[in-house]
Amino acid sequence: MNSAILAFASCATLRTVEVPDNWPAYLPIYTEAEILDARFDPDRGATLSLVTPDDPDTAMSEYARMLRGAGWKMRVRRTDAEGNRVLFADHRAQKRSLTVMFTPQDGGAKLVLLEAAFVPPEPSAKKKKNKNKRRRY
Repeated sequence: MNSAILAFASCATLRTVEVPDNWPAYLPIYTEAEILDARFDPDRGATLSLVTPDDPDTAMSEYARMLRGAGWKMRVRRTDAEGNRVLFADHRAQKRSLTVMFTPQDGGAKLVLLEAAFVPPEPSAKKKKNKNKRRRY
């Protein structure tokens, strides 16, 4: 397991979550946070759940900055009526896509990250030209 070990208190018990050794360098972990869950499988992708004392707006802005620094391109940022935020990003060089949800929680924010292999759109099927067909004008 990675040396990035964070502990958090829950119901008066101490639980330690370790970041997997194979956690990719292109996927930064939000600073100033307690990790609730971290998993990575090169074929299936990554999941990360954490809490931070930062409010959701600050967390989204800071994490977007961290992602850009790691080569990610932000596609969409959205906020709903309940104050939940979502960020979508692509990492073309790594062929990965990412969704991060930021939810208000106890004066801070909970982040849930889902990362997976990027599936490029299917190339459009080229229509075969019929050389014998005349064009109508």
